[in-house]
Amino acid sequence: PRAREMPPVYGFLAVMAAFFIPLGTFLMILGPAISDGFRRPGRADFVIGVTAFCLGNGFILASMILSLVWLYQAWRAVLERDEEYSPGLMVGLLAVPFFNFYWMFHAVPGLSAALTRELQHVAPTRSSNAGWTAGLVACILFLIPYFQPIAICIFIAWMLIANNAVHRLGRIHARLRAEEDAERDGEPREPGDPGRVSGRLAREGV
Repeated sequence: PRAREMPPVYGFLAVMAAFFIPLGTFLMILGPAISDGFRRPGRADFVIGVTAFCLGNGFILASMILSLVWLYQAWRAVLERDEEYSPGLMVGLLAVPFFNFYWMFHAVPGLSAALTRELQHVAPTRSSNAGWTAGLVACILFLIPYFQPIAICIFIAWMLIANNAVHRLGRIHARLRAEEDAERDGEPREPGDPGRVSGRLAREGV
C-alpha cells in the first residue's frame, strides 16, 4: 500500500473529554448532596452546591463538544474524498433527534470498523484493534433504560482505544511515506513483508 497524507487528529481532545465526563458527573452529584437538595437558599452550602452543580454541567457540555470535535477529526482522517458520507455528515447527523439513536451505530462502531480495515491493509501483521466491540456495546446499552451510566463508561474506553488506533495509523503512514521517500532517493528497501511494511516498521512495533 502507498502512504497517504492524514489530516491532524488532536488526541488530547479525547483524553480531556474522558476526564471531564466523570469530573462533571461527580460535581453534579456533589452539588445537591452538600446543599441538602438546594432547599436552603442563602446559606453557604447552598451557594457551594449550586456552584458545583453548574460547574458539573459545564464540564459535561465541554466533554460533549470535545468528543464531537475529536470524532469529526477521526472520521476526517479515515474517510477518503470519494466516500459516500463526509466527516461533517457523520458527526452532524448525531444531532438529529431520534434518528441519532440509529446513526450512532454508524458513527461510533463504524469508525472502529473503518480504522480496522485500513490498519489491516497497511500493516496486516500488526494489531488492528480499534475498539469495535466496545463501541457497539456502548451504543446498545445507551438505548436501554438505566444502563446509560454504564454505556458512558464504555464509551469513554472506546474513545481512548479508537484514539490510540488513529494515532497508530498515522505513525504507520508516516513510516510508509519515509520509506517511499528513501526509495525515490535511491536507498534500498529494507527486507521485511514485501509490498506491506518494512522490517524496520515491524521491529519498531508501530
